[in-house]
Amino acid sequence: MNFEKEPTSELAVRRAVAHAFDKQGIIDVVFNGFGTPGCSPLTKVMFGYDPASCDYLPYDLEEAARILDEAGWVLNEATGVRERDGQPLEIQHHYRSDSPLNVAIATFFEANMAEVGIDVVLNGAAQAGYFDAVRSGQHNTQGWWDTWTDPDGLRVLFDSSRADGGTNRNRYRSEEMDRLLNAASATAVAEERAALYAEVQRLAADDAIMIYYNDPFLLFGHAPSLSGVTFLGGGNLPNFYAASKN
Repeated sequence: MNFEKEPTSELAVRRAVAHAFDKQGIIDVVFNGFGTPGCSPLTKVMFGYDPASCDYLPYDLEEAARILDEAGWVLNEATGVRERDGQPLEIQHHYRSDSPLNVAIATFFEANMAEVGIDVVLNGAAQAGYFDAVRSGQHNTQGWWDTWTDPDGLRVLFDSSRADGGTNRNRYRSEEMDRLLNAASATAVAEERAALYAEVQRLAADDAIMIYYNDPFLLFGHAPSLSGVTFLGGGNLPNFYAASKN
């Protein structure tokens, strides 16, 4: 969620979007039931993942509505869209129109946010146009998919130095987040490093930086007679170079 573009520059709006997002719903509808609701920028199998993160911004439409009411975003019963000072609560969502998965996610997001009175405007573009838009910060929201084997990958998403057209498309700047990320990467003691990443996850929730849709199941198939299959990257790229047939 873009911290520099209204209305997602407002914490109340970001928190409401996070509470209103139906993670199990998108898993059932878009991902064919495969996966578990995401809780953190780290997946549940990664070092540093904090199980407490699942309690931070739970799905709760009533809480989302309460937050928006308190912030002055009042539902217009005639349009079904919330307004404040005559301005509708409108979010510009940018997505890859050349990806069927991203189209499905965008459509779900639009319908889901309508349940709490947020109008999501869909801006689909093919690869080049999409990247031009999100790198220049034209979006309120946009999708992201990534995976790493080490939690230091979180600086890709949250480091302030990457906020101007880089990979920090939230355009999020926080001295405290930068401090935590640098301290964690410089710490060799596993328990201390995990504790620092737990603080990163708590701060990410406090600032409502992102919504974590899905920790997906990755399904691969090969013949029972094949052995030696390994996986590269974050575990989503099978490598058959060293494989052999029994």
